[in-house]
Amino acid sequence: MNNKKRLVLSLLCFAIISVFSTFFATNTILAVEYTYDCDINGITAHFTYTLNEDNKIEDLKCTNKGELTGNITIPSLIDGKEVISVGSFAFSGASNVTGVAIPDSIEEISYNAFENCTILKNVDLGNVKGIGFNAFSGCTALEEITIPKTVVNSSTGAPFKGCTNLKTITLEEGLTEIPMYLCKGTPIEEMTIPNSVESIRYEAFANCTNLKKITILDNVTSMGFALSGGEVFTNHNEDLTIYCYRDTAAAKHAIEYNIKYVYLDRPVIDDNNNNDDKDNNDDKDNNENLDNKEQGVEESNGNKKEEIIENINPKTGDVLFYILSVLLIAMFGLTDLPIFLKEKIKK
Repeated sequence: MNNKKRLVLSLLCFAIISVFSTFFATNTILAVEYTYDCDINGITAHFTYTLNEDNKIEDLKCTNKGELTGNITIPSLIDGKEVISVGSFAFSGASNVTGVAIPDSIEEISYNAFENCTILKNVDLGNVKGIGFNAFSGCTALEEITIPKTVVNSSTGAPFKGCTNLKTITLEEGLTEIPMYLCKGTPIEEMTIPNSVESIRYEAFANCTNLKKITILDNVTSMGFALSGGEVFTNHNEDLTIYCYRDTAAAKHAIEYNIKYVYLDRPVIDDNNNNDDKDNNDDKDNNENLDNKEQGVEESNGNKKEEIIENINPKTGDVLFYILSVLLIAMFGLTDLPIFLKEKIKK
């Protein structure tokens, strides 16, 4: 390589190093670290955090986590500022913590945040949107957890890796996507996908070697990567069976990756109730119409009866007239009666 080429390469490397140095230096200056102390179960907990451009608290970490005991609640506000993320390794190794409550303000739990909290048994994830890889790895006392409907992603690793007793994972109704690796490596044995879920991402249930039954209905329309597909149940139990409807995304996935499957009967829409309601309404309408007709007939007949009674029962004046007419006929004879009387009698 001649000197000219060496010079060009050297200048190029120098430029790249300068750009990266400036970038990291700028970010280091901006990421000012603050401290905060508060009482948790009689222990003074020491925290560090940073502020983002919206003046919200990120990367919250406890620096004396080994002293914490029992059930703890992560602060949601510090000096009036909202806490939105738990930092990496924030509570890792807190071996005396038995429960954790994540406030609704927190959107992100970073990687390894609660790693090796070995007696951690109760976890309330609040309304988190993202769970980092290994976030709860090695939490061997954790037996069950509910994934909130707000979760939209997990990172490139299994958040519950090494949770050897985590046999129950409940997916909250309202969850629309099961992110990649979410249940990877957990000892779950059975799962029913909520009706709200539309997609199950790549390796969401990878290495779930105890999983033998999963129910996936036709609300799930995508499995694997969003565009290219891919296996959801990598390294699955040989007895894993997908319960699904025929010709659905789940059925096609089972066939493609040689997973056992059982076709479920689709629910039959019961038209009898609708017909019964219709018949009842028709009967009601018919009865009402019949009642109206009968009522109309009664009214009509009533009117006719009144007219007949009127005709049969002449008024008092007419009775007197006929009596007078009879007397006149007896006295004068029909031929001698006045014309208007003759006409009246004829009528």
